[in-house]
Amino acid sequence: MSNKKHQPKKLNLPDFSGDSDFPKPCKIKILYDETLQKITGKKEEEAIVSEGIPFMIFLGTIFSSYPAIELKYPPGTLGFTVNGRPPSDFEILEDGDEVFFTAHSPFDNFMDYHHG
Repeated sequence: MSNKKHQPKKLNLPDFSGDSDFPKPCKIKILYDETLQKITGKKEEEAIVSEGIPFMIFLGTIFSSYPAIELKYPPGTLGFTVNGRPPSDFEILEDGDEVFFTAHSPFDNFMDYHHG
């Protein structure tokens, strides 16, 4: 028997920490109106997504997380704002953005929700 202790094998994993092509995490604050809170069970939540995510892809992740929203509200019946303004389909979300979802017109209760 040898007196050498067993050494675990070192893994040669890639180091992406300095890789500018690797997406960085991006925090997005999601706010729901009172109607959507009944589905989500939350007034707000934070999502961590890859930097550079388009709004429409982000929207798809919300529908994946809460399929009842998409079932109850067909396309064109939900309102959205990003930092207080309607987003374009190809808008890129950035770290710290606030996305507000409403089952009404995007500005019906936006001010009441944020300031009431």
